[in-house]
Parts: sequence; structure tokens; C-alpha cells
Amino acid sequence: MVGPDTVSTPEQLAQALNEMILNSGKTMERVASAAGLAPNTVRAAARGTSFPQEGTLHELVRICGGDKAAWTRAWHRVNNARPKAERGAAAYDPLVEALNRVALLEEKLEDALRRVAELEEKVQVLSVVHSARDMEATIQAARYEAELVAEADRRRRERQGRELLNSVPVRFVYGHPEFDMNYSVHPVDRYVAEVKKLAMADMEQLKTFLLTTPSDFPRIGRSGYNPTEVDDYIARLKAAVFNS
Repeated sequence: MVGPDTVSTPEQLAQALNEMILNSGKTMERVASAAGLAPNTVRAAARGTSFPQEGTLHELVRICGGDKAAWTRAWHRVNNARPKAERGAAAYDPLVEALNRVALLEEKLEDALRRVAELEEKVQVLSVVHSARDMEATIQAARYEAELVAEADRRRRERQGRELLNSVPVRFVYGHPEFDMNYSVHPVDRYVAEVKKLAMADMEQLKTFLLTTPSDFPRIGRSGYNPTEVDDYIARLKAAVFNS
């Protein structure tokens, strides 16, 4: 392990800086952010690709918890050993550091804008989901309302049919002795059963049935229904249906 007291070359300084950052348990990006430096500045100092400025060194030591005095001595020792032409570049330059901080702020701003874009996308997704849920709720409410309307209409038609059937009761006498040619029972019963079914379901269909279905039933003799009563029932039924 290379410490600041044993550093004598730029390479050793870079190695010591790199070990200090690793031992701090922080990533270079976190160290750079905490120190207010550009990540590239920290990487270059830790890799030895550029000699760090003294102010940069102090910030890294502060964040990583190093001995500032020992690191300052190491920095001056290595800097004094460098060629004079390079020493000036290593002096603390507020403008350079300011530019580094600007670069860091630009990176943070870019990251913030990216996060904002991600949040906006999530908001749009949530809005679509919320709209879809509202639409589904609206559709369900409309279906429920339609079911209520349909049920109310069905009950209305049933009530109307019952009222009609009660107003025109079926009263046929079977085997009337005064008639020799009564109506056959089964065709009349089928006719009346269809009337009852349609009256409870759809009055318009009942009207169509009364207009299109013949009511001249077969005659079989005294064992059937009285034709006069059947014909009177059908006449009163038609009058009640078409006058309603």
C-alpha cells in the first residue's frame, strides 16, 4: 500500500490517491459529486493521466478522510520534483476549477433532465391507466343502467300484458249443446297460449300475430268450443290490443 508519506513521483501520487478513494468505500462518481468536482477530473488524478491541482487534492482528501497535512507535503514534494515547465500547470487555478465545477453541474443538470423525462413518461402512463379505468367504470355504469332500463321495460311489458289478459278473460264453454259444429279444442288452445305468451313479452309481436294468424278454426261437432264465444274473445282481444 502506498501512503502519502512514501510518495515521491506522480505515478506514486496517483496510485496513493486511487487507494485512498477505494479505501473510503465510495465510488469515484460519489467522491466527485461530494467534492464538487467533475468525475473526469477525479479519474484523471487517480489514474495518473494528469497531475491534480492542489485544490483538487485537498477536496479529495477532505471527502475521503485523509491527512491533509501529509497529502499536502506529498503533493509539494512530487510537484517540486517535476520539470519547471509543468509546475505552473499544477498550480491551483480558480478558473480551471470553476470550469470543472461547471462541467459537473452540466452533468448533474443532464441527469436531472433525464429523470424529469422519465417521470413525465411515468405520469403519462399513469394518466392512460387512470383514463382507461375511468372509461371502464363509465362503460360498466352504462351497462348497469342499460340493464336496469331493460329490466324496467320488461316488467312494464309484463304488467301491460297481464292487464290486457285480465281485461279480456278466456271463457269458453266446452261441448255447447246448441251447436253441432263447435271449434276444435287444440287449435283454439294453441292460439290462446300464443296470445298469452306474446302479451307478456311484446305487444307489437302480438299485433302482428293477430293480423296474420287465421282464426277460422276447424269444426268437429258438439265436443269442441262454442264458436260464438271464441269469435267474441278474439274480437274483444283485437279491440283491446289495437286501441291500447
